[in-house]
Amino acid sequence: MACGPDHCYVPVTRLTHQEARPFVLGRSTLTEEFGAWDSYRRALRRFPDARNCLVRGQRNRQDVIDLLAVDWPRLRGRPNGEVCYFRIFTTLDDMDLIDAWTWASPPYPRHFSRGPVGPPIPDMRDGLPQRAFRLTAGWDADGYYERFPALLNTLTGFQATRGYGYQVYFAEDGTVISVDITGSGFLN
Repeated sequence: MACGPDHCYVPVTRLTHQEARPFVLGRSTLTEEFGAWDSYRRALRRFPDARNCLVRGQRNRQDVIDLLAVDWPRLRGRPNGEVCYFRIFTTLDDMDLIDAWTWASPPYPRHFSRGPVGPPIPDMRDGLPQRAFRLTAGWDADGYYERFPALLNTLTGFQATRGYGYQVYFAEDGTVISVDITGSGFLN
């Protein structure tokens, strides 16, 4: 695997799948018993692995894929975004590689940090390891609209979204546990 400027090549054999590495929402593996299941069901079906989050030319590759070739319009909305970031980041499964992926192509985050998770963090469920480290990246409205163009913004310049970002949580051994998307808008 190699992530650098303008590419992040990963062998297809390294892709994580829902069956082997189920999606974690917050502190638990998301199952049909959760109230959020209906919101995420379609995204879980649509993105069973990271390849489905990429542009069409990368989706059918059988050898190596470029994890920077994200089909950003398909990731619009919290469920799609969280599932795809989870798929990409569990495929990389290393804080340094996720760091490199974040900085490999514009728009670059306005805010970025990584370090230990400070208490108090409620206990994880489903036998998941405790959150030990966190990587946080955040973009302002301009970064958001560069990645997710919107007709209203394009025509009028009005920015309903003020910013967005993600937090990636890691276990003590450095493996990815979960991904949370954050965002703020004009109306919230």
